[in-house]
Amino acid sequence: MRNSFLSVQFWAFAMLLIGLSPIGTLFAPTLGWSDGAATFAILAVPTVVAALYSAPKIAVTIAVFAAMGCIGEVVFSDHVTGAQPQFSFAFVASALLIGFNAAVSTIVDQMRKEQQSLQDQNADYVRELYRRNKKNGVEAEQGTLSQNDPQGLLVVQEKTAQTITSDETVDYAMLLLTLQDIGRRISSNLSLESLLPTILSSAKGSLKCDVCQIYFWDENEKVLRNANPVKSQDRSSYVPRKNAGMAQWVIQNRQILTRRDLEEDINLNSLLEEEPHSPDAIAPLAVGGELLGIIIVDEVAQDTTTFVRLLYILANIYALGIKNAQLFQRIEDMARKDGLTGLINHASFQEEIQRLTTENTAESESLSVIMSDIDHFKKFNDTYGHQAGDYVLREVSRLWTAVMPDYAIVARYGGEEFICALPGDDKNRAKELAEELRKLTEQFPFSFEGQQLSVTSSFGVSEWNQKMPHSDELIRTADEALYAAKEAGRNQVVCSHAAVKSDAGYPESRA
Repeated sequence: MRNSFLSVQFWAFAMLLIGLSPIGTLFAPTLGWSDGAATFAILAVPTVVAALYSAPKIAVTIAVFAAMGCIGEVVFSDHVTGAQPQFSFAFVASALLIGFNAAVSTIVDQMRKEQQSLQDQNADYVRELYRRNKKNGVEAEQGTLSQNDPQGLLVVQEKTAQTITSDETVDYAMLLLTLQDIGRRISSNLSLESLLPTILSSAKGSLKCDVCQIYFWDENEKVLRNANPVKSQDRSSYVPRKNAGMAQWVIQNRQILTRRDLEEDINLNSLLEEEPHSPDAIAPLAVGGELLGIIIVDEVAQDTTTFVRLLYILANIYALGIKNAQLFQRIEDMARKDGLTGLINHASFQEEIQRLTTENTAESESLSVIMSDIDHFKKFNDTYGHQAGDYVLREVSRLWTAVMPDYAIVARYGGEEFICALPGDDKNRAKELAEELRKLTEQFPFSFEGQQLSVTSSFGVSEWNQKMPHSDELIRTADEALYAAKEAGRNQVVCSHAAVKSDAGYPESRA
């Protein structure tokens, strides 16, 4: 514990938080946010990063520091202004920082322990293989499963007193180094996009096969989905079926199945009749009883007992790597997306719009922004309750997704405000889409608990041009156009004609 807090990593995060905390305190009066909100927004990212890459105790301590920063903003700001301190939001923000940090830290720590456990288990399997090789024979593994195989994934039927031939001789030192290298490469890839090519290439090299495919299993829809990257798709014409052949057997039994098993076991001959061109082997990718998918191996150079054991070890490593990547993707989505609507959040949209304006400045392409505000939204909360307001927000977000093209970047900008970036479209095209969405919103049958709700929205449209100094100007002009639409009576679309930043500030309210 003491050594952890003497580490460079701990003090780096601590000094970062100490340096960033005054920034929120200085800008809070200018932004007009709730007390503690500015510091919360600034410290949220380093707090989450600390949870991902630090020890749990260090991560929680950093979260506590961040929470103290939020409360410190309230104390300092109200001391300067002489106002009565309002700690409500600061306490909520502090609880969110500590709670989310603890949850992320716990998940990451558990994954590290599972990875270490798997590496220890792999070492045990290698030592067991070496012991059997020294005896120059393999005992039959039949009947009930051993304690080292609780999930029943290692099913190898061998003849009693079978002798290992010279073709099956294994360089165990090299095998152990290979498994360690594969484990390191798999654990370092935290995105499925980069992980899958690594799995396919390492499987082909280790198993000495020409064809390797991965299919994900969707437990809810009961379907197999091709997970192979387009550039990595092999020439094999075999497509697994969930309700027939080898794939069905593997999904049901969660065990490795080889073509040799089909040929030698009379109980499995029917599977060979269903699929005469079955692959050499199919193995389940499972973690903790959860089936993630299957790995299909074909055109193996030598189908030996060593091949099956190695496939079992690799399938466990690959499954854990895929599960880790899925968990990190889920955490990333939680940080990037709005929990209520599923759209990207304010911070993520700012990153996207900055990227788009930088690209458009270099390539001189069109870029438009649509900003929208639900009219009289406070009425839904006051009249029908906040659940009705949440229902309206979810339905409106679905309408945005339905109307906007696939390349559009749609976000919940805050409260009842939505925003959309349209790369490659000018403001005339953006106005057409905004008008279509306005009419659809006005005509859509919103119904909450048997009550019909009348919902309309106002829209502001702006287009990027080279005179704008940065992306904030594009959003500002769309915001001013939206304000003009509200002032003109709401439920309409207004295009901005501003080209450069004026002296006018943001409107105080558009409620």
